[in-house]
Amino acid sequence: MMQTIYNCSKCDFEHPSIVVYHRHMEAVHNKFPVYICKICNEKCIGNDAFDKHLQFTHGTNHWDLNLALKQSKRDIERI
Repeated sequence: MMQTIYNCSKCDFEHPSIVVYHRHMEAVHNKFPVYICKICNEKCIGNDAFDKHLQFTHGTNHWDLNLALKQSKRDIERI
């Protein structure tokens, strides 16, 4: 199973944890990450804005969405 690695576009930092990646971006580059919604392609600046977008626009949260996407990938790989 492949693990997602989050790569910083500003330097060589990479880490498998999205939380650690966000801390790096805020501490080192003082920038909030931009999320692109995988459902409607809307851009959201920062984790809070992305969570609110998913909740109020799509009735879900990023954890449920990530789990659903991972399950879809597993289902496709089995075919």
